[in-house]
Amino acid sequence: MAIARVGGSPVPCVCFHWTVNDLAPAGSGRTLLMPAETLRMDADGVVSSFMPNEILFRDADGIRPACPFFKLHAEWREDGAVRRGPVTPALLERAGLTAADLRWTVTVGNHKASHFTLSPGDRIDASVELRGDETARTPLLGRSPGEAADPLVELDRPVPMGAVQLSRPTADAPEVRLRFFAPAGACYGPRDLSDRMADAAARGVIGEWDGFALPPDRLILNPQAGWVGFSPELTGQPPLGPGDQRVNPTALFALLEDVTPEGLAITRSLGLVDDVGDGVVRCEVEGLPPAIARIVVGPPDFAPDRRHPVSLADTLTDREDREAARTGDVPLDDLGAMMRDIFERAFETSDLMNKDAQNDRSHRTNAFIFNPASSPFTPEQVEAMLWPQPDPERTAAHRAAPLELSEAGRRKHRRQSAIETLEDRLRENPGLIDAWVRSPLDPNPFFDRRMPALMRGSDGRPFHLTRRQWELLHRWARALRTAAPPQT
Repeated sequence: MAIARVGGSPVPCVCFHWTVNDLAPAGSGRTLLMPAETLRMDADGVVSSFMPNEILFRDADGIRPACPFFKLHAEWREDGAVRRGPVTPALLERAGLTAADLRWTVTVGNHKASHFTLSPGDRIDASVELRGDETARTPLLGRSPGEAADPLVELDRPVPMGAVQLSRPTADAPEVRLRFFAPAGACYGPRDLSDRMADAAARGVIGEWDGFALPPDRLILNPQAGWVGFSPELTGQPPLGPGDQRVNPTALFALLEDVTPEGLAITRSLGLVDDVGDGVVRCEVEGLPPAIARIVVGPPDFAPDRRHPVSLADTLTDREDREAARTGDVPLDDLGAMMRDIFERAFETSDLMNKDAQNDRSHRTNAFIFNPASSPFTPEQVEAMLWPQPDPERTAAHRAAPLELSEAGRRKHRRQSAIETLEDRLRENPGLIDAWVRSPLDPNPFFDRRMPALMRGSDGRPFHLTRRQWELLHRWARALRTAAPPQT
């Protein structure tokens, strides 16, 4: 699987990786990046590599997109043994094949609108088929099913969803590759959007959309499609019937807050869609199983300049390699490096948060979900799980900092990002891990002081590390108890 990220610049972003943060007493404290070897592809599909001398995320044309490569691999038998490796012209020739025998199919789809309406006509799909020797860049043009009664994206007005290009192997770069070029990250609306906005303004329901407009060349969607004007409160569709919001958190689309003639408060879709989608890259040779990969298109990810304590890589590794955290031979130094990385990222994220505001929000959430009939806790116990609310009189009298919790948390996280401090404390008391860090799928539904504190997961519950990270953390604490302390 590869992740593309949208951008309006024609120049893709170069490769880079995180390097050691400058956390010295006199350092900048900033997250640091380092350029890495980068591949580029010319108009004929020829691939070459270079080492960037700078990292630019934006230029005069817009944000630079992330445009990943897929390298084709194969499995074959040679001298009675199974071999695996990249596909090259030499390997194809040994198998009696040429690049023209490769059949590529790339399909991407944006089904967010159809997820809400459950209408096939609101699907947006793009697909291209290429021979392995076709190395020109080919656009992916998204359309709705032509047989639908009211397709959202009509055949003659497609939504650009990126492009793909196959490589032309050379002596310096003999591997067979496909590059996915991310779309611009544009938004599209119905052809009558300006009339709809004028009507909303006249009825006093324009809200935050006052003055909003799209360029004329992006007003291409069918105004009769189900997505345009869709209201989840009025749908009455399965699986949940009237009021089914489809997603949680609710209302994850561009909407107006409207009222029916009967006085019912509803939300109504503006009918906007973007060019972001997910898809499948497939390569076949007749008579052999296909090679399949996934492409995921997302928004830019270069700001804020802080690393999250749980990255996408952490989540994927947790799904694929959790067993290695339990049974694999992981040296103490490697465990320590992993933990240093987690706590440094926690420090970076914590430093970005307004902890006082999040503490207030968490108090309100706890009070909302508290059910005295079923909870094993009293209201006082739930209240004490978080930090006390600030005293406005002390703050007004300048006897307390305006963001007292944020400042205290920043100091604490900086201490804990020094791995030696954690090692000393855990050698003395490894049980501190459970007191400090929330376990995955913890039975306590309330927000409390355990790390990652004051952070909300995608399901609305308190955020937590992955199971793999949490088990490695416990393994590190146990290893510290049995290892000899460092000599001073």
